[in-house]
Amino acid sequence: MASTTASCPAWPTKTVEALLPGPLAYRELQDRVAKAAARTPVEIIRLGIKWAWESGHLVYLNTAGSLHQEQRAFALTSQAYPGLDLNIVSVGEATTALVRRYLRAFGPACLGDLLWWSGLNRADILPALEELRPEVIPVHCGDLPEPMLLLADDENILRAAEPLPADHLRLTAFEDPTFKGYFTSRTRYVDPRHQQTAFNQIGEVRAAITAAGRIVGSWAWHRQQRRVSHQLFATTPKVNRRALGRRITEMEDFLRSEA
Repeated sequence: MASTTASCPAWPTKTVEALLPGPLAYRELQDRVAKAAARTPVEIIRLGIKWAWESGHLVYLNTAGSLHQEQRAFALTSQAYPGLDLNIVSVGEATTALVRRYLRAFGPACLGDLLWWSGLNRADILPALEELRPEVIPVHCGDLPEPMLLLADDENILRAAEPLPADHLRLTAFEDPTFKGYFTSRTRYVDPRHQQTAFNQIGEVRAAITAAGRIVGSWAWHRQQRRVSHQLFATTPKVNRRALGRRITEMEDFLRSEA
């Protein structure tokens, strides 16, 4: 950015100015802007913070010292990452780079998955996919309603991959990117009947129990009791119950050491 407040509309300028001394928690930021912009409605202040965030003037920092907590703070991008130039590429170039990175991390994936994960619309994504056409191959998977997309130089993963054994049990974290990256193709890893349990109302994936890569239950850490509780969506074989018991014990040992 050429300057901290470059191209910043007048009404959210106070948001940027409030962060000049250093990072602030959201409520602290809101209060400081309110003092500097007397008689400005709180809705306008919040909109100013939102604009500064979405335009790249602000970055989010997690200042918590533990994996089990989140302490949100906001800082000026120019101060937190002084070497970062968000204007070095065009919006179209940035979108194409984002789509390529998504497919590298999550492919094969459906267009609907990409739209969900990125938050962009078709008008943004389709030109990027057209640009990437020489690099992408379609993959047809089961009964999914649309073909999946895969970077051509990742094609070897389809031949190299082997099915996970039935007793492959894992406990994944809240918002685990393995599952957060998909929407249209969720049926690959969770029964449609259990999607409302696996995901909350705003689409966040809950801490999950997986068997052979599919979500078969959920788990939760109870800080006060220092224990893990769990819920299975259906009856599971005895061998899986034994494996699940081991995984829960391992998770409890880990979380107790971190708490």
